[in-house]
Parts: sequence; structure tokens; C-alpha cells
Amino acid sequence: MIKKMIVAGLMLTLGVAGFVACGAPSREHTESGALSSATLAASSEDTQSVPDDVIGEYLSEAGDGEILKLKSDGTFVSYTMTDMCSDACAITMIETVTGTYLKTENGICTLAIADFEVKVEGMEDHPEEIEAYVDLLAGADEELRDMYERLFGGETIEGREFCGEETFAALLETEIVAALDFQNGTFAYLNEDE
Repeated sequence: MIKKMIVAGLMLTLGVAGFVACGAPSREHTESGALSSATLAASSEDTQSVPDDVIGEYLSEAGDGEILKLKSDGTFVSYTMTDMCSDACAITMIETVTGTYLKTENGICTLAIADFEVKVEGMEDHPEEIEAYVDLLAGADEELRDMYERLFGGETIEGREFCGEETFAALLETEIVAALDFQNGTFAYLNEDE
């Protein structure tokens, strides 16, 4: 859900711009680099249905590669890496969402977003392609052109700039509910269709 709320616009524009899924599996990411799937969360052999705490990493049941990491200080980080390709290059889009969480009964957590970042890697060495996509997505709007040039050039774009002040403010007020499956080390958003 977090991924959908934040990058739906970018994914739509990338689709319009001619990107297609390469069929490569999503890669997981943490603050310190690559994360092996073996370290994602509690083993499925764990018979404890509701641990005393929810601290750990959980893989999205939706199959989109999103990892939700709940930290002991009450904050969370959510990562998603999506591999795509165009005619000229392979592209990876990285979304990182941060915020706080509140544990409730039975492994239900309420998430409050504090910030997010979006980054696109793989187009840096293809200036003609960057220019074509910027022309298509931003037209003559200089502010949008600058943002897309930086995004497709490999720069990390903050949430406030990416979606605009009003949308960003609304996102910060949105309460997101996640259900944690401790045995399988996965999570699912309960209000995903709202």
C-alpha cells in the first residue's frame, strides 16, 4: 500500500513512457546494502503465533518485493526495488518510506508515514533517453523538467518535491494498517483497497 500510494504516478508515467517489466525478480534492500531472503523474518518453523514484540523484517504478501522493517525505537522503514527496462537500458526504481508504527493486538500495526524517497538507477549514461522522457513527462514546465532530469539522472528525490506539498501533507495524515504474519515473516495491508 505504501508503495502504491507513493509511486503510482511515477509507475504510470514510466509505463506511458514505454518501459516494460523485464521479468527480473525484485531485489531487497536495507540501509547497509543487499538483504538476503534468508534474513527477512522469523522462520516459518516458529510455532509462536504472536511474539512479544513485532520488531523485525517482513516481506509483502502481495509479491511486489516490499520489505517492512519495524525497529525497536518505534520507527519503520519500507523498501521496494522494482526492475524495469527500456529499449536502451535496464532500470531499477527504489522507493524508501520512513515513519513510526504503533503495535496493536494480534500483530496489527498502524503505520504513520514521516517521509519517503524515490530513486531511479540505470539511465545515467543515456542522456538522449533521459531527455526524451523528460520532454514527454514534463513538457515545458521547467520545475518538473528539473525534477525528472535529476530523478532519471540517478538523484534521490524527496517525497515533498516528488508529489507536491498538498499531496505530501495528505499522505502524512494517512493512517495505514498492516497485519503481520509472524510464522511466515510476511505482512499485508488491511486498508489497501480504500
